[in-house]
Amino acid sequence: MRNILLILLIFISSPAGACFGPKLFVGTPSGEDGELLFHLVSIYIKEKTGVESLRQELAAKQTAEGLLQQEEVDLVFAPQQSPNWNSLFQVGEQLFLLSGPRPTQDLQFTTVPRALSKLKRLFKVEDLAKLRQKVASGVLPAKAVRSYYMQEGWI
Repeated sequence: MRNILLILLIFISSPAGACFGPKLFVGTPSGEDGELLFHLVSIYIKEKTGVESLRQELAAKQTAEGLLQQEEVDLVFAPQQSPNWNSLFQVGEQLFLLSGPRPTQDLQFTTVPRALSKLKRLFKVEDLAKLRQKVASGVLPAKAVRSYYMQEGWI
């Protein structure tokens, strides 16, 4: 009996492995602009759906379509649309967020395409230019995006 109590105490007092839910992997260009683009979608997705995202920078020789084909990312920024991949978000005709199958087919992410569709309607080329200016003036990308979204009433 005493051994059972001791075992129970060990299990009760030991930290449990926390499950933080599903995560999307977002491919971005390297550098500060890539960080800005990551926060542009990840903050909105997190606020609207609760889904977290992890950033993966594209290496020099990697392409957006190649990363999606190899299933290394779920979403990836590209300078043009692709005939092979859906675009869930875009900024004008200069920036496209291509999607692999997980965000559109996995039940854990059913709210993500709708959230990105709404952001696509709200966000304009001028908004990206304003955010890039803030970051160039020294504001951290995550802070610039979050404060902009809050100022606009989007989150």
